[in-house]
Amino acid sequence: MLWINKKLRVLVLGGGPSVEHDVSLRTAQMIYENLARTMYEPRLATITKNGMWLIAPFLPLGEEEAVSKIKSVADVVFIALHGEYGEDGTVQRLFDKHSAKLFLWQLGILAFLWLLNLLIADQAWGYLW
Repeated sequence: MLWINKKLRVLVLGGGPSVEHDVSLRTAQMIYENLARTMYEPRLATITKNGMWLIAPFLPLGEEEAVSKIKSVADVVFIALHGEYGEDGTVQRLFDKHSAKLFLWQLGILAFLWLLNLLIADQAWGYLW
């Protein structure tokens, strides 16, 4: 798909059922806040600890419904999940199972640490974005 003069709709997915739920929410929030609004139309989504998906403007959804609804609000899903659902590939398999035809972004630990260092440097010196 080619985007010309169109912002890429990015859904940043955080939370999840793991013990790292709160860390994942902070990661998702940081990514959401730092996506360039000139190029992206970001929105946040959360998977609660009990597995419900919260994606505005929809009511809480189960995972099956969530995948089909995400296609209507996003071009890309940025997976900011830690632990179960994120690092174990559960969410990727869910999208594959439903042939979601969405581009999934997920950072490996080294890429995440590199990005985090950039964001911290930007907050300290304010010249990256």
